[in-house]
Amino acid sequence: MTDTGSSPFVEHPRDVFNEESVLGLKQIISSLQFQLSSTKSEKSLLEQSKESLSKRYEEIISKKNEDLSSLEQNVEFLYKEREQLRDKVENQKQIFEQQRQELSQEIDELKGSNSRLLSKNDKLEFKLNNINAKYEHIKSDFNYELSNNDQLNGRIKSLELENKRLSEINDEFSNNLNLAADQLSNDRSLELQTINDNLQRTNSQLQLKVDKLLQHKTSTELLKQKNISLSNKVSRLESFEQKCWSLSVENTELKSKFDDYFKIINEYITHEDNDTNESVVMKFVNKLKDLKNNNLVLFDKYSQTQTKLTQSENKLQNLHSKIQHEYLPKIDSLSELNLSKDLQIKKLQDQKMLNNKEIEFLRNSLKNFDRIEASKIENERKENNNPSSEATNQYLSNLEKLVDQYKLEIDSLQKQAVKSSSSIGEKRPRIVDDAMEVKSMNINTSLDRENVKLQTQVKNLEDEINRLNDKIQSNEKVESQRESIHMVQLKSNPFSKDQLVKQQSLDLLIKENQDLIKKFVEGIDDESIDLIPKSVFARQEQDKAILQTKVDQLTKKIHRLKTIYADKSKDILSIISKYFGYTIEFIPSPINPNDLSSRIKLVSRYLSNKDNSAPSNAYLILDLNSKSLKANGNLEFKSLCEDLVSNWVNEKGQIPCFLSALNLKIYETYVLS
Repeated sequence: MTDTGSSPFVEHPRDVFNEESVLGLKQIISSLQFQLSSTKSEKSLLEQSKESLSKRYEEIISKKNEDLSSLEQNVEFLYKEREQLRDKVENQKQIFEQQRQELSQEIDELKGSNSRLLSKNDKLEFKLNNINAKYEHIKSDFNYELSNNDQLNGRIKSLELENKRLSEINDEFSNNLNLAADQLSNDRSLELQTINDNLQRTNSQLQLKVDKLLQHKTSTELLKQKNISLSNKVSRLESFEQKCWSLSVENTELKSKFDDYFKIINEYITHEDNDTNESVVMKFVNKLKDLKNNNLVLFDKYSQTQTKLTQSENKLQNLHSKIQHEYLPKIDSLSELNLSKDLQIKKLQDQKMLNNKEIEFLRNSLKNFDRIEASKIENERKENNNPSSEATNQYLSNLEKLVDQYKLEIDSLQKQAVKSSSSIGEKRPRIVDDAMEVKSMNINTSLDRENVKLQTQVKNLEDEINRLNDKIQSNEKVESQRESIHMVQLKSNPFSKDQLVKQQSLDLLIKENQDLIKKFVEGIDDESIDLIPKSVFARQEQDKAILQTKVDQLTKKIHRLKTIYADKSKDILSIISKYFGYTIEFIPSPINPNDLSSRIKLVSRYLSNKDNSAPSNAYLILDLNSKSLKANGNLEFKSLCEDLVSNWVNEKGQIPCFLSALNLKIYETYVLS
C-alpha cells in the first residue's frame, strides 16, 4: 500500500524540539565559555603569584648569604674575645682569693663585737619597752587628771550659780522683811513662819554645798601632786630616750657591718671544698648582689625606726611643753579660784550665822509679841475698849528699828557678794531646787524622746524624697532616650535604610516570580519570550549594587582604621624615640611575611642625627624567635656592641642596661666630641 496518510507515526518532528535543543546547547556553550575565562584568569593569577614567590625566595636566599658571611666574621671575633675573657677570669680569681682571705680575718674580729652588741641591744630593747609602758601609764594618768580638772571647772561654775541663787534668796528675805514691816498687825505670824522654814532649808543646802567644796579642794591638791610627779617622770624619760637613741645608732651601724662581711662569706667558706673555683666566685658575686639588696632593705627599716623615735621624742616634748604652758597655769588658776571660793564660803558662813541670829531674834520677838497681844486682849476686856498702853507702842517701835537695822546689814552683805562675784568675772544663773530639777529632767527626757521620734520621721521622709527624686530623674532619662531614639528612627538611620533595601529586593523578587510564571505557565507566544526576563536582570543588578555599597563601606572603614593606626603608631614611636632613645621598626619575617612582630630594628636617635659624625647605616636587629641580636654597621660600631654585650648580656643578662649603655657610649663618642 502506497497511501501514507493513514500512518500513525509522524514522519518529521516539530521545529519546537529543534529550537529547544539549540537553546540548551547555547546555554552549555556559554557556561563552558565562562568556565574557560575563569580558568584563564586563575592561570594568570597563579603565574603572578609564582613570579612574586620566586622573587621573594631569591631575596631571602641573598639575605641568608649575607647573614652567613657576617656570621663567619662574628665567629672569628668571638674566638678572640673568648681568649681575652679567659685571661680576665683568671685575674679575677686571684683578686677574689686575696679578698676572701682578708674578709675571713675581718669575720673573726666581727664575731666577738657582734655578740657583745647583741647582748647590749637586748638590754636596751628591754629598757625601751619598760619606758614605753611607763609612758603609756603616765599618759593615761594624765588624761584622767585632765578629765578631773574639767569636772572641777564644771563644779566651780555650779557653785557660782549657787552663790547667785543665795543672793536672790537674800533679796527675797529683804522683800519678806519689808512685807513683815508693812503687815505686822495682820499676817505677821504666818509670814515669819514661812520665812523660818525657807531659811532652815537654805541653811541645810548651804551646809551641803560647803562640804562638797571642801571635798573638791582636797581633790585639787591631789591633782597638783600628781602633776608634779608626771613632770618628774617626763624629765626622766627624756634622758632615757637620748641614751636609747645613741645605742640604737651604734647597734644599726655594727649590724650593717656584720651583715656585709660575715653572713654570706661564712656560707661560702663552708661550701668551698665541694665547689670549683669558678662556681664559688660566681656564687660569691651573686650573694654580694643579694647582700646589697638586703642592706638597702635594712637601711629603710633603720630610717623608719629613726623617724618613729623622733616622732616619740617630739610627742614627749609637746606633752612637756603642754604641761608647762597649758596645764600648770590652769592648775594655778584653779587653785586661785579655790582660794576665792574659800573666801566666799567663809563670807557665806558669816552670813549664815547672821541669818541664824536674826531667825532666833525674830522667834523671840514673835513670842513676846504673842504675849503682848494676849495681855492686850485681857486689858481690853478689863478696860472696855480703852487705848493701848505706851509699853506696847514702844516695843513695836523698837521692833521696827531692829528690822530696819537688819535690812541695812543684809543690803551691805548683798553688795559685798555682788563685788566678789564681779571680781571672778563670770555670770551665775539661778539654780533651781531639787524638785524643780527633777521636774525639768522629766520634761527634758520626754522632749528628747519626742525629738528623736521627730528626727526619725524627718529622716524617713528625706529618704523617701530622695528615692522619689531618683525615680523621677531615671524616668526623665528614659523618656529623653526614647525621644532621641524616636527622632533617630524618624530620620534616615541604618535600620530604616536596611528595611528599605529589603523591601526593594522583595518587590523585585515578586516581580521576577510573576514574569517567570507568565513565561513558563501561561503559554505566551514564543517570539515575545526573552531568554532572561528583565526582572531577573533588575534583581541581579540590585544585588550587585548592594554588594558594591557594602564593599565601598568596608574599604572606607579599612582605610580609616589604617590611617588611624598609622598616626597612632607614629605618635607612639616618636614618644619612644624621644624618651627612650631608639626608633623602632618592625621587619616582616622572611618565612612568614604576615608575622610583623618577630624581628625588630633598633636605631639610636643619636645615630640618625645628621649634624654629628655618627655612621648613618648603623642599627641593631633583634630576632625574638631565635633570641639573637645582630649589629649592622662599621667595625667600630660592631666592636662597641660586642664589648657591651659581653658585659651586660652575657654576664648579667640585662638587655635594657645594654641598650642604655650603648646609647650613652654613642652620645659620648659622636655627639659630645
